[in-house]
Amino acid sequence: MLFRLPDNKQNHSFILTPTMKKITFLFMLSVWGSIAAYSQSKNSITVVYGFAANSMYSSKQKADGGYQDGNSNLFGLTYTRQVNRVLGFETGVVYSINHMQYNSLQPGIAQPSQNADLGLLTIPFVARATFWKYFFADAGLTLDFETSNSMVAQAKQTGLGYQLGIGAQVNMGKISLLVSPFLQQHAVAHFSGRTPYSLLNAGVRFGVGYNF
Repeated sequence: MLFRLPDNKQNHSFILTPTMKKITFLFMLSVWGSIAAYSQSKNSITVVYGFAANSMYSSKQKADGGYQDGNSNLFGLTYTRQVNRVLGFETGVVYSINHMQYNSLQPGIAQPSQNADLGLLTIPFVARATFWKYFFADAGLTLDFETSNSMVAQAKQTGLGYQLGIGAQVNMGKISLLVSPFLQQHAVAHFSGRTPYSLLNAGVRFGVGYNF
């Protein structure tokens, strides 16, 4: 497995309560408020493309089958506002298609692996810290919405997740180039329903941006 986490027979997935949804909304509103407070900040719109290895982590042992690690492709558009030389914020819309295979483990029944695809629309709310002029680290929350799901076993991924990353960016006047290894975990908290599955992505994204 690409990701190895401690076994735990308890299901740690949970549903966002109305209070938690309000807290999430207020947090994201405060991020936008912080961005809007700095009218002199530099802006950047970036077209991004990337690829990743993925793993469908389950917080609960599944006796009837499981997912093999697969791969993902992503593309999207992000908006970044640099508050000062160090601090910036990023949001946008990124679409990813995740490919995996499902293996049945039912005793006495021989079944071939079945392809499983999952489409996700992700909206990041990320804070970025720049250091040594060209390098940065970022972290924040993601809102994930399924656009397609051919999973054999129930694996709803609409919900709240997180993103961590590091990277390098070079600005050449109005044009910027970036490369950024990243880690994402989706559906840490689910908006509806309950599932033990949570999609993990570890990959690299590349971007070409316009600064204004």
